[in-house]
Amino acid sequence: MKETLEFIKQLTGKYGEGKISRKEAMEALGVTSNTSSFVGRISTAQQYGLISSKESVIAFTDKAVNYLHPLSDSSLEEQRLALIQSPVLYKKLLQQLVGHPLPTLGVLSNLLVLNYNILASASDKAAQIFIDSLKYAGAIEAKSNLVVLDHNDNVKNVVKADEKVDVEHSEIVDEDFGNSEKNFVQVTSVMPGRNAMISIPWDYNSDNVSATMKVFDILIKEAESQFNDN
Repeated sequence: MKETLEFIKQLTGKYGEGKISRKEAMEALGVTSNTSSFVGRISTAQQYGLISSKESVIAFTDKAVNYLHPLSDSSLEEQRLALIQSPVLYKKLLQQLVGHPLPTLGVLSNLLVLNYNILASASDKAAQIFIDSLKYAGAIEAKSNLVVLDHNDNVKNVVKADEKVDVEHSEIVDEDFGNSEKNFVQVTSVMPGRNAMISIPWDYNSDNVSATMKVFDILIKEAESQFNDN
């Protein structure tokens, strides 16, 4: 987030807050072609809702202009908390993490691989960028290390441990599986009134995937046997 906002300031500082061409944006960054870094910055700025891009024209949104001209420090903080929820992936992650302690880099990396189809080779970097963005947005409580989106009313952001997990939806919840540790839970409807649930500890390591799949195979065979007997 920080680099993206600095990118917006750099562009508007040189060309104003209206519309600019992609060529002008490239000149501001000192590049002469659509490099991967330039395309990445444009894409990220769009995901945050700071710019719109059509063909070769880039336009700054009201969200970008408002951020550049905050009316107070608290207004700036509120805008950052709103911005962190703009990218689709971040919004989904925050729906799971708000009210919980920030997971470690390794755990968050595994979560991205298992639930969001992020390549394992890129998951650590993606997780670190997300954590850095949360810190810059002020979405982490210093004392409790909780992920929050409203510092004035944290209670409404806390996900209660006894809340039901929606069907066809993933949540990180507190479940008692003998050690009271947090688990990543996936619940899926398999028939009317009957759900299947998979619970994986937060410290689950991708190296355990093969062993876990073998367990799933055994469970599926046992379930099929039970269904056939009935």
